Amino acid sequence: RNSRITIKLDGISFNSGKNLQYYYRISNIDSNWKDLPGAELLLENMRPGKYNLEFICSLRENSRQSEITGFTLVVLKPWYQKNITIILGILLLGLLFYFILRWQSRKVEYRENLKREQALHIMELEHTALKSQMNPHFIFNCLTSIQHLIISDKNEEANDYLVQFANIVRKSLELSDTSFISIEDEKQFIEDYLSLELLRFTGQFTYEVIVADSIEAAAIFIPPMLLQPIVENAVKHGVTKSDDQLGQILVSFEKEKGCIKCIVKDNGVGRQARKELSSISKGKKSYGLEFVQKRLQNADKPESNKSVFIVNDLVSADGKAIGTEVILLLPYKTI
Repeated sequence: RNSRITIKLDGISFNSGKNLQYYYRISNIDSNWKDLPGAELLLENMRPGKYNLEFICSLRENSRQSEITGFTLVVLKPWYQKNITIILGILLLGLLFYFILRWQSRKVEYRENLKREQALHIMELEHTALKSQMNPHFIFNCLTSIQHLIISDKNEEANDYLVQFANIVRKSLELSDTSFISIEDEKQFIEDYLSLELLRFTGQFTYEVIVADSIEAAAIFIPPMLLQPIVENAVKHGVTKSDDQLGQILVSFEKEKGCIKCIVKDNGVGRQARKELSSISKGKKSYGLEFVQKRLQNADKPESNKSVFIVNDLVSADGKAIGTEVILLLPYKTI
């Protein structure tokens, strides 16, 4: 930008060398000749490009002049104006911008992951607290059943019940330490529980637990201790309250929309009759379904797939209650 170019001229005249006048022009820019005050041409602040410089000299006393002579002057761009430099500069700025954005993105991602981990930790603590509430509830109901058998002088049945009760309590305690169990283990736990209830309500109902053929029961895991309160509700408030028919409980596992669909169906008296019976038995609040709903709401906090809890009243063609169906859509994991 601040370059200076000095061109010295030297004309030869044998008669009057001191009377020489020099002229120049840049022929590719201006065709007019310009005179020089001396024998030097000073060029400053030349822009990059090619310049065709031409010179002549003449005698001041007459019109004689020399032939045109000249050369091409090339002014190069400074390094910071070269294309490769500009391209490299753009690339460096782009890389700098990319790394700044990546750093900001990772910073935001770290904060989000930290929040997610904290939310998961809180969820696990709440989840454990709810399960710890469910275990005493389950144990209380079982002990009540044993008490009923003893009062009824069914000591042998009470002893059998106590043995199975000890086994199922051990399993329920094991389930309290896990966030997910296999459908195979859940199926076995439900069957053990129903067989336990049959000792108390002998001959009052039958049951069946079915896993769809499309489900690999040992490799698919769902949250534990969600079905047991629903099955318990079907036994104690549904099929055992019906005097005119044998109770039937069906528990099934299916795959649906990326979830495990669990269905508990009974042919009991229906929810309306249950409400009427509950109003007679004052002070006996059913906590099981309340715990299930709280756990599902709690589990939905960090998950994108929402759990679904649906209760359907089953009615006959003439509008008579013929049972209740509870549907759970649960997230699952595989191994």
